[in-house]
Amino acid sequence: MTDIQLIASDMDHTLLEEDGSVPAGFFDRVHALRKHGVGFAAVSGRSIATLQGLFAPVRDDIILVGDNGAVIERGKRRVYTNAIPTATHQHLTAYTHRQRAGVPILSGVDAGYIDARDADHIKQLGNFFNEVRIVSHLEQFAEDVTKFTAYYPDGDAYEQVEAEFNRPFGADLSVTVGGVHFVDVMNPDVDKGAAIRQLGKAYGIPTARMMAFGDGANDVPMLQEVGYSYHVLNALPPAATAARYTTASNQRHGVLRIIDKVLADII
Repeated sequence: MTDIQLIASDMDHTLLEEDGSVPAGFFDRVHALRKHGVGFAAVSGRSIATLQGLFAPVRDDIILVGDNGAVIERGKRRVYTNAIPTATHQHLTAYTHRQRAGVPILSGVDAGYIDARDADHIKQLGNFFNEVRIVSHLEQFAEDVTKFTAYYPDGDAYEQVEAEFNRPFGADLSVTVGGVHFVDVMNPDVDKGAAIRQLGKAYGIPTARMMAFGDGANDVPMLQEVGYSYHVLNALPPAATAARYTTASNQRHGVLRIIDKVLADII
């Protein structure tokens, strides 16, 4: 694995601990990778602002990919934003409220936004957004939005996604499941695989020399794109099928174990 130039990893249930924290020793590994010319990209359905907080100690040394690829930063510089047209996210919000297809959330660059009638869900969303702001009429929200999310408090996103979002919107928008509680909708050219291709072009790195880790359905495009793809042992079937290799679960720090092997091969 001495040819690896970029390592990309999903966050929740992949790199992060189950409480959402960064595992001990990860920042030291980022510095070691950087020293030997290997980049690291945190690739997540989470907002870019949430990733900024998680990786503040190494923010100058890694790439942050938020909202499933709709926002990309390198260091403290925003290099890519793919905002959803206002009419589109307003329509999705109105549809979701009308159909009761989950709880609609809009991801802005700096915060998540939720309708006042859904404010009782804010506490549960605290682990996924650095800040959730309440607005009185979410259907009329007109600021930049990079991702629409339907939140399913009962954890049945996988069961609901086909009928409630793929069938009515899948032909025109990018629809994915970001864990059992979230269906994410972005512009049609946005997913984690597209983000990986964009990073390759921007930094001159062939995808064959990239490594990626994932556990869920929204990781599949990324896993299919890279030369070295791993699913953690706790992965759901879509990611497990897409990946070429397996590592230990997030609770047993499977991502860190493979990073250590990459470093051992390089040094």
